[in-house]
This record gives sequence, C-alpha cells and structure tokens, in this order.
Amino acid sequence: MVLAGVLSAFGPAATAQADDNTFGGAEVAYTHDSNFSASPADVPLSPDSSTVYFGYLAHYWPSQDLRNAVLVRAEGALVRQRTFTAFDSTDYGASLGLYHAFSTRNVLTASAGLLVRHFSDSSFDSHTRSAQATLKHKLTATVSLREYLTVESSRVSTADFSNRGWSIGTSATWAPVRRSQVSLNLSWWGRTYDGAPGADRSGKQAGVAALRQLGEALYVRVSIARQRNETLAGVGYKNTNYSFALGLDM
Repeated sequence: MVLAGVLSAFGPAATAQADDNTFGGAEVAYTHDSNFSASPADVPLSPDSSTVYFGYLAHYWPSQDLRNAVLVRAEGALVRQRTFTAFDSTDYGASLGLYHAFSTRNVLTASAGLLVRHFSDSSFDSHTRSAQATLKHKLTATVSLREYLTVESSRVSTADFSNRGWSIGTSATWAPVRRSQVSLNLSWWGRTYDGAPGADRSGKQAGVAALRQLGEALYVRVSIARQRNETLAGVGYKNTNYSFALGLDM
C-alpha cells in the first residue's frame, strides 16, 4: 500500500515495481491552446497546438517500515509547436523527492528539482529550480483529495523574462470502475518578472481530466482546462486548453 503510494505520487499512472524499486514511463501528448499568445479580450486570439514526447525514469529507496522513501527521478521531453515554432524545445529535468505516510490514507510528498529548456529561439532558453509539497488523502476506496504548493525561480537567457512564481492547487479524484479515474482540478498562481514589472501576472484555472488504463502498461488520458489570467497592469486574458495523451508505464 505505501509503496504504491510512492509511485502514484510521482508518476501519471504508475504501477508498483517492488522487485527492484525502479520504474519509468513514456507519453505522447497533443495539446491545443485557444490563446497561445495570451492576447487580451479586444485582440484576435492566436491559437496553437503542440505535440509533446515525454519520458522519465525513477528509483526509490524505502525505509524498513515502508512508511518513508527517498526518490530520484530524471526526465526529458521534446516539444513541437504547430505554428509558433520559435517555442519548440528540448527539455531535461531531475528531481529529488521525499515521501512520508502518516497512515494508509494520508501521505505527504516533497520534492526539489531542476528543469533545463533549450528553445529554437535561444533567447527563451531557461533554467528553472522548483520545490513542491503535496498532501494526498484517500477518503474512500474510490475517492481521494490532493493539495499542493509549488514555488519556482527561472533564469531566462533574455534577463527581463527571468521570473519567480508560486502556485497552489487542489483536486478531487474519483475512480468509479477499476482502471479508470476522473479528476476535477482547481489552481491559482502568480509570477513576477525581474526586468519587466508591468508583466507581473496572476491567474486561476479549473479543469477536468479522465484517465483509462489499457491493460497493465498502456493508458490514455484526456483533459480540458479553462484559465483566466491578469497582469499587474490590469490586462486580462483567457484561454482553454485541450489535451489528449497516450502513455506507457514500465
């Protein structure tokens, strides 16, 4: 029970690999953003679509009583935009995580990581350091709640775009039948820019996602999310994101 919790906290649909404590996965995702360029309401929207090829590998070391674990994870991604190809990127990341089970129904995970992104337009290249804490509560055999807090700092090649940010969120997940789950998600976030204070912004998001496991390794995931954002200067904009993904857990 506890080991499965470690994996579910760090992987999209991970299944326990208790024999060698190593697991990984790969995913191909298609996403459409209705307002990729963050255009305000009085400006025509500029939508775009992207395809993301993502993979990760992780290993964990559980304590003798199986209530605690240390986890290391490495990941990589290729992001390809359909229209705004200057934002095509190759991403690399690594993180160190800690896991603690208060009980079989309440668990805490904390992690710190680094993400490096290299874009087609190198002026957007970035190094992002982040830390996250997550609480997960299993209310019944089919219903769970999750809350998280994230802080991050990004150093961007174009210094004015370097920024610091935070986000908080909560989700409720329902697994009505075996191998299927539906999640409702709410989140709030804010970001400040080192050299462009007028671009400081905040936002909120509401979304729904569904995941279906296909056998022991494959899964399919669909989601839709609606965002509302506003800059410090009072300029607001909205966008809707649609996503479809096919993944493999090893």
